[in-house]
Amino acid sequence: MRGGAGGLGNGLTSFAYLRALVVDYVKISGHYVRGVVDDPVYGTLVSTVNQIGRIMGLTTIAEDVETDAVLHRLRELEVAYVQGHGVAVPEPLVDTGGEVALPCFQRSA
Repeated sequence: MRGGAGGLGNGLTSFAYLRALVVDYVKISGHYVRGVVDDPVYGTLVSTVNQIGRIMGLTTIAEDVETDAVLHRLRELEVAYVQGHGVAVPEPLVDTGGEVALPCFQRSA
């Protein structure tokens, strides 16, 4: 699997990089996702990034989905994937045996 373009939406120059890189997915910055319901500019930005991603054959992922209202709006916009506490609590990656797959990345509480 190829890599992704993280945090698209942090600047329009990201679109230029997106055309030049070989990626499979685009993550839409949580900064904009959090405002998708209440701010028409952010809603339009998220919609546009999603549409451009789809035209380019890329999967879109919305970050920081914290509420049902945001999740509902992203479904309306047909964003492919979402992540955030409003969807699921983050969990460590585990292998098939149930062992933490990336222990070097786990933080202690």
